[in-house]
Amino acid sequence: MNSEEAVNVFVLLGHDFGANTWQRKHALDLIPGLNDRLAYGYYRAAGGGWSVEYSEDSDEGRFGRVGRLALRKLLGFDLIHVWHNRRRLLASDIVWTHTELEHLGVLALFGLLRQRHRPKLIANCVWLFDRWPHLSRIRRSLYQQLLKRADLVTTLSPENRKVARQLLPSVRCECVLVGAMPQKMASPRKRTVHQTVRIASLGSDMHRDWETFLAAFGNVPRYEVRIASSKINRRLIAGLNNVQVIPAQTADDVMSLYEWADLVVVPLKPNLHASGITVVFEATVSAVPLICTDTGGLRAYFSDAEVAYVPPYAPLTMRAAVEELSKDDERRFSMIVNAQRRMISADLTAQGYAMRNRRLSEELLSNSETVL
Repeated sequence: MNSEEAVNVFVLLGHDFGANTWQRKHALDLIPGLNDRLAYGYYRAAGGGWSVEYSEDSDEGRFGRVGRLALRKLLGFDLIHVWHNRRRLLASDIVWTHTELEHLGVLALFGLLRQRHRPKLIANCVWLFDRWPHLSRIRRSLYQQLLKRADLVTTLSPENRKVARQLLPSVRCECVLVGAMPQKMASPRKRTVHQTVRIASLGSDMHRDWETFLAAFGNVPRYEVRIASSKINRRLIAGLNNVQVIPAQTADDVMSLYEWADLVVVPLKPNLHASGITVVFEATVSAVPLICTDTGGLRAYFSDAEVAYVPPYAPLTMRAAVEELSKDDERRFSMIVNAQRRMISADLTAQGYAMRNRRLSEELLSNSETVL
C-alpha cells in the first residue's frame, strides 16, 4: 500500500485504559510509573495519512460494572466493553489490541455480526499462553477457534511467540518489542552506594516472586528494602525489620523510589510474557542499576552487559549478585550507560513500539480485504 494512503487505526484497550479515563488520570498524576499521555503510546504511529483513535470507557454505573465483570469472568474476555466501542471499531481499517481481554472479544464480535467485510486485527497476547495449561478444555478450544480468525497474533516476548506458533500454526505470529519514553532519561552518574544498601522492588504482576526476594534480603542488616506493590501478601513481610511496603499511587511516588534506591531488583517466577519489563525500562530511564531474574524473554530487550541476571528461585545467588554489584562502582555505571544506549539504538521507545505496529499493519493492509 502507499505509505501516504489514509488509514484509520482503532486502538481497543481494556476498560480503565480508554482515552477519556487515562487522560483524566494522567493530567492529575494518578497513574504510577513512567507513562505516556495515552496508554502505551500507540498514538505515536499517527501521521502521513494515518490516524490513531483510542477506545473510550463507558459510564457504566455500579450495576453495569458488576454485570460487565461477571460476563468477563465467565468468558475470559470483555465482550461488553468491546460492544460499547463497536461503532468506531467497525468503521476502522485496522484494530490494535494490547491484551487477550480485548482481542478475544473483538473476534467474538466479528463472529456474532458475521459481516462480510471487517477491519484487520492485530491480536496482542500478554498472559494468555502463561495461563493456557490451566484453562479448561472448552476455553482452550474456544480461544483457538477465535484466534484462527486474527490477521496477526503478536507478543511482547519471543518466549510467548514460540508457544503462539505451536498452538496456532495457521496464524502468523510475531514478537513486537515494547518500549518506553526516553524523554526523561536521567544521566548516569558514578557514585557509591549507601552504607546500608538501598534496594527497591516494584510491581504487581502475577509473576512477581516476593518469596525469593524476601528470602534473599529480609532481616539482613546490610540492606534496606522498599517494595512498591499492591499485590504482595503482607504476611510475607511480618517480622522483617528492614522491609517496608510503600504506597506508589502516583508517578511522583514511583520516581521518588527510584531516586532513593541504590539498586533495583526485579524478582520473577518463570513466565513467558517479559514480566517486569516496565520496571526494567523505568529503572533504566532513572539511571538505577538492575538485578533481574532471567526469565520471560527479557534478554530480547537487554543483555548481561546491561542487566545483572540471576536464575529463578535462587535467593542466595540474588543476594550475591547484589553484594557484588554494590561493591563495583565502575560496573554499575557501565551497566546504566549500556542499558540507556541499548534502549535508544534498538528503539525500545514508545515511538519505536508504535511504529513497529504500524509497519506490520502496512503489510496486512497491502493484502486483500479480510472476508469472513
